[in-house]
Amino acid sequence: MEEIKALLEETMQPAYSAKQQYGSVEEDGVSSNNGTNHSMMTPDGTLLTYPELARRAFGKYSSFISYGIAAMQFGVCLTYLIFVPQNLVECTRVITGGINVPFYVFLIAMVMIEIPLSWIRDIRKLTPTNVLATLLIVYGLVSCLAIALFWRGDQESSVTLIVPLQEAVFTKEDKKRFPSVNVR
Repeated sequence: MEEIKALLEETMQPAYSAKQQYGSVEEDGVSSNNGTNHSMMTPDGTLLTYPELARRAFGKYSSFISYGIAAMQFGVCLTYLIFVPQNLVECTRVITGGINVPFYVFLIAMVMIEIPLSWIRDIRKLTPTNVLATLLIVYGLVSCLAIALFWRGDQESSVTLIVPLQEAVFTKEDKKRFPSVNVR
């Protein structure tokens, strides 16, 4: 544990100077040749990443950390490639009044958008997509709350949103607090 603490203390430098604002892009903390922030560099010039930190902490066994990170990212991406098209198929069916768009159409559309986005190397250029994603998340949360609090009726139109809410409300106290979620 002391070795890890020493490695971290050795590599930790202030992320920004007193005259810099957090997140600002000034020449003081940025190398002029490749745009790398010096606060993320170790004294030997190596970029401090999770795999690099694992290499220093675990030596030859650090490849397991890299494999674990890759497996976790693969699992998350695979989950979204299944979950999002399923919800889009259901929403399209409900919104259009019964038109069934095949699952693979939405899957191909997602991949055609996501592959070019994965080619962008500078994360700052993804700011517009991050803002859009945040707005869509807020919309989804507000929609779930609105359905939970105000939705009444026996229609099956919002099954993908209502079923998880109904399953989360299973105690008698919860059913009394959120009666509209349990309307069938």
